[in-house]
Amino acid sequence: MAKYLLMFVLIVAFVSCQQEPMDSGIDMSMMDTSVRPQDDFYNYMNGTWLKTYEIPADKSNYGAFTKLSDGAEKDLRAIIEEA
Repeated sequence: MAKYLLMFVLIVAFVSCQQEPMDSGIDMSMMDTSVRPQDDFYNYMNGTWLKTYEIPADKSNYGAFTKLSDGAEKDLRAIIEEA
């Protein structure tokens, strides 16, 4: 336990010494700030995306990995047709 605590403290110290702010990677534009996070955190974080994004008709779900897979299939098809 002490090992993990020491590692955590060292990481926090290292990150706090950075000169420029770091991006979190969270797309804040897709958050629904009309929902209180303590009431429904899932809709707070994803509400705008859920309201505005339409899942393609041929998919049962859609996410980052599905988008990545679709792009890879498209690129692979282009490579095969080119050959």
